[in-house]
Amino acid sequence: NQRAAEANKVAEAEKIERLKLEAQIAPRRLSEKQAEDIAGQCSLFSGRSIKVESYGMDLESAILGKQLVSIFTACKMTVDDAVTALSPLGGFSVGINVASKDAGLEEALRNALSFFGGLEVSPAGSPTPPRTLTLESGKPASETIVTVGAKPLK
Repeated sequence: NQRAAEANKVAEAEKIERLKLEAQIAPRRLSEKQAEDIAGQCSLFSGRSIKVESYGMDLESAILGKQLVSIFTACKMTVDDAVTALSPLGGFSVGINVASKDAGLEEALRNALSFFGGLEVSPAGSPTPPRTLTLESGKPASETIVTVGAKPLK
């Protein structure tokens, strides 16, 4: 019985470590509830222009970026979909970076994405993402840019 109890203890510890690893490598995705909550916060900003960008060749960030494009479009924001349009030059952004000429919109986005979305969002005043080459869409410049960087490791 003692050996069985020890084996169960070891198995449980291994299970906990496996679950931690799975959570670390799982892709970032927003649930329907999270998307609705983010949309509820962002709907106050309908009519504003926003650009959502991510790196080319980063499928995980691209899928999350497309979710954000759908959310902002549903909020009647003018969305410039630049998902997969970035090519890093000497580095890349990690997590979500929000930059806006409108401080109120920037704060609302940061709060909604971190609180309701459970995403790691760079704090206000963070350095901008590293320089990139961008495939331009030909649309006028957006007042707000949301960069979906690589998934942060914890």
